[in-house]
Amino acid sequence: LNIIKEGPSERRRFIDMELCQLDKFYIYNLNNYNKIINQRNKLLKDMVNIPVCPVTRTLLLDEELMEVMALTFYILQLICRSFP
Repeated sequence: LNIIKEGPSERRRFIDMELCQLDKFYIYNLNNYNKIINQRNKLLKDMVNIPVCPVTRTLLLDEELMEVMALTFYILQLICRSFP
């Protein structure tokens, strides 16, 4: 009932926990995704205080993020195919 009341973040957490139990690589990918998002968010916050914009670092993090998201999508496809 909490996943309905608490909103999208709680539903996402629930789904992630279930998927982590189905596929060990999913949890590895999820951890990478969270690490990259945290680094990127920190960098974007720091850019407000720094006059020189480290765009190249942001672009590298975006590229890493796209790779992790592509792998996650592939894993989700494999998991969905395993169910009739």
